[in-house]
Amino acid sequence: SDVCSSDLKLPVVVLRPSIAYGPGQSSDMFLPALIRSLLKNAPFAMTGGAQTRDFVYVLDLVDAMLLAATHAGVAGEVLNIGSGQPVTIATLAQKVAALTGRPELLQLGKLPYRPGEVMDYRVDPAKARRLLGWSPRIDLDAGLAATIEHYRQHA
Repeated sequence: SDVCSSDLKLPVVVLRPSIAYGPGQSSDMFLPALIRSLLKNAPFAMTGGAQTRDFVYVLDLVDAMLLAATHAGVAGEVLNIGSGQPVTIATLAQKVAALTGRPELLQLGKLPYRPGEVMDYRVDPAKARRLLGWSPRIDLDAGLAATIEHYRQHA
């Protein structure tokens, strides 16, 4: 039998997560690199931080995945998974700097924006809320605090 047959019906739900973050994230990503630098008392050079991003804590993303895998009536849907509350990279960096007690190490504006930089990235999770009853439970401040604590313990 041909597994690519159009007769094959799979109950697929597509999740489109925004920027997931949390403990254990690869250190080549912005947020872990920022946290590690500040915890090591090293200056952190970055752009002016005007870019907006929508962050979702990893445990909230896992909750959305479990709901999508077990919820009836969502097969064939495409759902955005994010906070729905974009934040500038500068605000994110300032929050991390305050939580680590090292705001003087931030070098906002030291680096130029990359060519073709996406300046506004956000998602609307309303459909996930409507169809799955899902909303993020961990706000950015709590998620950042947990993430920073992870890196403090695993430096």
